[in-house]
Amino acid sequence: MNHDHAATLLKDSTKSCVCHVPQEGLPRLLAPASAAGLAVRRIDLKGVRSKEALLDRMSSALSFPEWFGRNWDAAADCLNDLSWLPAPGYVLTLENSEELRVRRSGEFSIAVQVVADAAVHWRERRVPFWVLLDAHVEDVPAFADIE
Repeated sequence: MNHDHAATLLKDSTKSCVCHVPQEGLPRLLAPASAAGLAVRRIDLKGVRSKEALLDRMSSALSFPEWFGRNWDAAADCLNDLSWLPAPGYVLTLENSEELRVRRSGEFSIAVQVVADAAVHWRERRVPFWVLLDAHVEDVPAFADIE
């Protein structure tokens, strides 16, 4: 996929979703996302072994407001708002996520569902919102398969 095609796809809010991108493929998507003016936020999950650490990483990467309650409902509220991070669209990465997926599969599954719900929320508002996940997860399409 070339730079222009990736940028066009990432700006298309009707296709926004959580999708799998191998770690080595992320730079080929993040550059066009930035060039398209989308807010790119990388969430590094290396070493994350608890819900609290996961929420802290999300909060830090997305500059969640002070009122963030450090629970899944509050994370969903923040992801569905993002008024403190104005942009024409958003691209989030969940990187180095395999260890968390294996060791804390329940928390990882909840996190994927929360960001997937946010993608639906933003898609309904015609705002691009992509979550690029480097772990293979059942029912999560590969970015390369989205057209």
